[in-house]
Amino acid sequence: MDIIKQQITMLNMELSPMQKETVIDNLEQTLSIQSYSGKEGKMLEYIINYLKENEDYANLTVTTMTEANGINLYVTKGKAEAYPCVVAHTDTVHQIIENFRVCSIDGKFFGMNTKDMEMAGVGGDDKVGVWAALECIRKFDNIKAAFFHSEEQGCIGSGAASEDFFDDVAYILQTDRRGNKDFVTEISGINLMSKKFKKAVKPLLDKHNFEFCDRGGLTDVKALKPKCNVSVTNISSGYYQPHSDEEYVVVSDALNTLSLMMNIIDKLGEKKYPHKYEQPVYAYTYDGWYGGYNKKQTSLFPKSSNDGIEDAGTIQEEIFDDITEHMTNVDWHTNLLKDSWGYLYPVYSDIYPHDIIGAYNPELDCIDPIDHVINDYLTTKDEPYWSSLAKNLLSSPTF
Repeated sequence: MDIIKQQITMLNMELSPMQKETVIDNLEQTLSIQSYSGKEGKMLEYIINYLKENEDYANLTVTTMTEANGINLYVTKGKAEAYPCVVAHTDTVHQIIENFRVCSIDGKFFGMNTKDMEMAGVGGDDKVGVWAALECIRKFDNIKAAFFHSEEQGCIGSGAASEDFFDDVAYILQTDRRGNKDFVTEISGINLMSKKFKKAVKPLLDKHNFEFCDRGGLTDVKALKPKCNVSVTNISSGYYQPHSDEEYVVVSDALNTLSLMMNIIDKLGEKKYPHKYEQPVYAYTYDGWYGGYNKKQTSLFPKSSNDGIEDAGTIQEEIFDDITEHMTNVDWHTNLLKDSWGYLYPVYSDIYPHDIIGAYNPELDCIDPIDHVINDYLTTKDEPYWSSLAKNLLSSPTF
């Protein structure tokens, strides 16, 4: 722990001395709360108790609402015409186990099953987000926060969130992404923020070694975007190998993300950054390449195609020993699913650009042959984690 605490001195953490002494301990404590999808009561209890212990509770409005068969928690602190807003989700993909413990080695937090002495996913996705939201609530006088259930099941909580809560927010920050450098500007073709917002935060991104990323994955801010006409983003959290037993959190990366979020709120304050939501339409483009946008066409297949995706790219077995040669053909706009292993994105053939030959998983950094993905889809297509786009891509189209 001494190594971890030393790391905080390297970062520009806008925290009081008391906060500097406790912020890492708070992260460890948050990571220690097990919270599998649908079994999130202990995390909700932890959040409420944290607010009672660290805040003047009379200055807070804390509301729990049952939405889509689960509990969403909404927090308002202070009074403002436009509130900075932070959001997170309270569930993880990791089953609740006995003898779970958070351990630290060389500046990393990871989970252990101390009975079997095996690694267990620490749940940085999205416990880091919960921790960061609570730290932001503690620091700022005027702020809103929302904690959503069942994100890992397809953004169920945020998809059912109360729109009224976001009427007076200025912008929305979320940290629910692996790695340490991405500031997401676009998810599945949906633009998340205005040019003014990007211009305002760019110097801070440079300062914290972050960069804009237009290949965001499914998370709560995507579900919230149609509900609020303000700029939103998702930020790398400092967790790695998510959705696996080997998941871990690099503490210095998580601290840097928290520092970035606090500096953004310090700089942007309570100024509103409007941005109108626009629904993208995915379509076949006339240049012979799939993946563009066209408001008149909605087919995910070429108009000339008479075959389903089952017939494309599977004449001979595809081998993806060197995935780098296929990366330029990944369709980053189309999430097929989010399951226990992460997102899948279609990979198109270099020779026959109409043919989908595989699906890239960025969390595992691998490509699965399309016939394997189709078989998985046909077996589990009724499960909620499949995107609605999967039905179009992985079944025969109608012409």
